[in-house]
Amino acid sequence: MKAPAAVSALAAHARSLASAETLWSVVRVVAGFYGAATFAFYARGNQDLVNRGILGNALRDDEQRTLTLFVVLALVLAAAWVVASVRRGKLDAWSHAPFLLAPLGLWPTYEAYVEAFVRLAVVAAMAAVAGVAVLGFAERSPWARALTALDARATFRRAAPWIALAAGLGHAVLMGRIAARQVEVLFVGWDVAIYSQVHWNISTTFVPWSTTYTDATFNHYAIHFSPIYHLTSLLYLLYRSPVTLVWIQAIAVGLGALPACLLAAKLTRSSLAGLLTAFAYLLNPCAEGFSLYEFHEIVFFVPLMLTLAWAVETERSGKALWALVALLLMVREDVPAYLVVYGFFLVVTGRAAFGKKLLVVAGVYLVLVHGVVMPVLRAGAPYVFDDRYAGLVRPGQVGKGSIVATVVTNLPYVLSYVLGVRDKWEFVGLLLLSVGFAPLASGRAAILLVPGLAFSLLSSFSAQYAIVFHYTAPILPFLYLSALVGTQRLGERRAAMVPALVVAGLVATCLLAGKLRSPVLNAPFLAHEIVGRDAYAPNAPAIRAAAASIPKDDRCVRATANLLPAVVERRRAYIIPNGKTCEWALLDYRKEGRHPPSTYAQEREWLLTALRSGDYGVRYLDDKVVLVGKGEPQDRNAELVLRLEAVLP
Repeated sequence: MKAPAAVSALAAHARSLASAETLWSVVRVVAGFYGAATFAFYARGNQDLVNRGILGNALRDDEQRTLTLFVVLALVLAAAWVVASVRRGKLDAWSHAPFLLAPLGLWPTYEAYVEAFVRLAVVAAMAAVAGVAVLGFAERSPWARALTALDARATFRRAAPWIALAAGLGHAVLMGRIAARQVEVLFVGWDVAIYSQVHWNISTTFVPWSTTYTDATFNHYAIHFSPIYHLTSLLYLLYRSPVTLVWIQAIAVGLGALPACLLAAKLTRSSLAGLLTAFAYLLNPCAEGFSLYEFHEIVFFVPLMLTLAWAVETERSGKALWALVALLLMVREDVPAYLVVYGFFLVVTGRAAFGKKLLVVAGVYLVLVHGVVMPVLRAGAPYVFDDRYAGLVRPGQVGKGSIVATVVTNLPYVLSYVLGVRDKWEFVGLLLLSVGFAPLASGRAAILLVPGLAFSLLSSFSAQYAIVFHYTAPILPFLYLSALVGTQRLGERRAAMVPALVVAGLVATCLLAGKLRSPVLNAPFLAHEIVGRDAYAPNAPAIRAAAASIPKDDRCVRATANLLPAVVERRRAYIIPNGKTCEWALLDYRKEGRHPPSTYAQEREWLLTALRSGDYGVRYLDDKVVLVGKGEPQDRNAELVLRLEAVLP
C-alpha cells in the first residue's frame, strides 16, 4: 500500500507543478543559462569565429564540439537550478535571477558582421529582454530587496549625484583629450575654424567678426545669433586656441550628467534610476557624437536645458529659473522655439505660472531675433541655412516664408517628404531605442520632441538626421525628459517599471554606442579612426609652427579646411577657394587631400600661378603641405612646381 501511495503523492506533486507559471519559470532559467553559455563560447574567440558561426554556420568540428559542451553544461546547470528551486518551493522567485543573463544569448548576432537593420533588431530585442528580466527580478525575486535597500539608503542618495558628476568629469577628460588631439594633428576643419575666429575677434575687438564663409566680412551673429560667445570668450582668453573651445564643449557635455541624474531621481523617486540615467546620457551616441564633432554652441543647450527642467521640477526660485532661461536664450537663435514648446508643456501640465511667462518671453525673443536683429545684421542677405530646407520651398520662391507656408498648407507633401527617406525613419528609431522607447508612454510630454525632430526631419541635409553629429543637441534633453515622464507614469501603476525601463534604455544605449563613434565602448573606433586621423604625422608640429610664424596683422591668410584652424586667429582668414588675393596660403597640395569646398584642380592652378608670378615664395614645404607668402624667398618654388606638374588635375 505504501508504494501506490508514494506514487500517488508524486503524481499529485507533478500535477501541481504542471502549470503555465511553472513552464515560464523553467523557460527563464534555461534561457538565462543558455544565453550565458552561447556568450561564453563566442566571447572567447575572435571576430572570425563569430562571423563563421553566425553568418555561415561554419564552425570547425573541434569548435562545434566545444559549443555543444558549453550548451550541455548550461542545460545541466539549468536543470540543477530548477531542481534546487522546486525543492525549496521557490521556482518562480529563483527563476528571475538567471533570466538576467538571457540577453547575452543574442550578443554573437549583434557582434557579427550582419546587415544594419538586423543589428538594430537585435539591439532592440536585447534591450527588451533586459527590461523584461529586470521587471520580473524587481517584482518577484528575493534578491530585489537588496536593490531596494540600497536605493533607500540616505548615504547612497547623497552619493549618487557626486558619482554622476565624477563620471561626467571623467567623460569630459576622455572626450576633451581626443578632441584636442584631433586639433593638434590638424584633422578638424571648417566649424572649429569658424568659431575660433569668432572667439579671437571677440577677445580682441569685442565684435564677432567672421570671414570664414565667403570673401566678405560678417558679424557672425547674422549667421548664428549666439551671444553666449561673449561668455565663452572669457575662458578662451586664458588660452587662445581651438583646443580651448573643444575642451569647453567636452566639459559642458560631461557636466550634463549631473542634472540628468538629479532630474531622473526627482521624477522616478529613485536615486539608482538617476545614476543609471546619468551613465546612459554620457554613453548615448548623440552625446559622444557631438562631444567629438568639431565645436558647436548648440551643445551648451543640452546641460542648460536639463538643468532648467530639474530646477522647474524641484520648484527652485524664480531668479535661478530666469538666469537659466537667459543663458539658454543666448545659445542660438533657434533655442527660443524649443523654450516656447517647453513653456506650453508646463502650462498644460499644471505649471502655468512659470510656463506662461516662459512662453511669452521666449516667443517675443524669437520674433525679435529672427524678425529684427538678424535681418539687420545680414543687411538684406538671405539666412545662410535656409537652403537646408530647400525641399520645402516651392519653385520660384525663397526664404522661411515659403518653408512655413508649405508646412502649414501642404501637409500631405510634407509627410511624403519626411516618410519617403529611410534614413529619417532610422534616425527616429535610434533616438527612441536609446531610451527604451519610454517617450511613447509620456503622454503630453511627447510634444517636447516635436521642434527638435522637425529641425532634423524637415531638412534635406543628411547630416541633420544622423545621430553622430551635433544636430541632435536640441533633441537630447527633451528625449530624456519625455522618457523620464513616461517612466514616471508607468511607475505609478507598476513600480518595477522604473528600473526595467531605465535598464532597457541603458542596455540599448551601450549596444548602439558599441557600434558607433564611442571611444568608451568601441575600442576599434579609437584605434582606427582617431589614431588613423594623424594624416600629417610626424610633420603636424612643424606645420603648426609654420602657421604660427605668420604675422597676426591686417594681412590675410587662406587655407585648406582642416588646416584653417591653425591660421584662423586673425581678422581675415579664408577657407579655400576664397581669399585668392591673400598674402599667405597654407594648403594641402596633394590630390588626395581634403579640398572641399574647393577642388584639387582649382588649388593646383592657384598655386602654379602664384609660384610663377614672382610674388610668392615658399616658407614651409613637406610632402603634403605648403605655406607660401608674398615676399618670401623663392628658392623652393621650382621644386614645388615640379611636384604639382607631375600630378594631373
